[in-house]
Parts: sequence; structure tokens; C-alpha cells
Amino acid sequence: MVAGDSTVWARKLTGGAVAVALYNEDDAPKSIGVSFASLGWSATTKATVRDLWAHKDLAPATGMVKNMTVDAHGSYLLLLTKSQ
Repeated sequence: MVAGDSTVWARKLTGGAVAVALYNEDDAPKSIGVSFASLGWSATTKATVRDLWAHKDLAPATGMVKNMTVDAHGSYLLLLTKSQ
């Protein structure tokens, strides 16, 4: 998935979780998010979100990971796990 100067990579993992990388190729900070529909999940899916590089849980998400500010030439690596 590519939108201008940003890229979103996603990889399904064993057990149903999805690893998502948000990358900003621009020279300025950019707001980047991802819809669950683009991952093959329904728009009503609820998921836990973990920032793998910061080693911390973020707010749970429903239907999408809301836009996050990604520094210029920066990235986030997230782990999304469906929740009940």
C-alpha cells in the first residue's frame, strides 16, 4: 500500500496477528494510518495494538489504526492482534 511519500507494509503472522510497518519517505513528518479492511479484516474488527520498537501497548483500535505522526524518513512497527 503506497500513498504519496508514505508506505504501509503488512504481513500476516502465525496465529492470526498482523505485523504492520508504517514508513514515511518524505522530508517532513507525515500522518499515516491503516484501515483493517486493507488488511483483510472487517471494518468492525477490534484489535490490540503494540508498538514493537517502543515495547509498549497503544490504545485498542476498531476498524483502523488511526493516523500516527511518523517522523521524516521514520517508521513504526506495530503488532495488531484481534481481540474479543
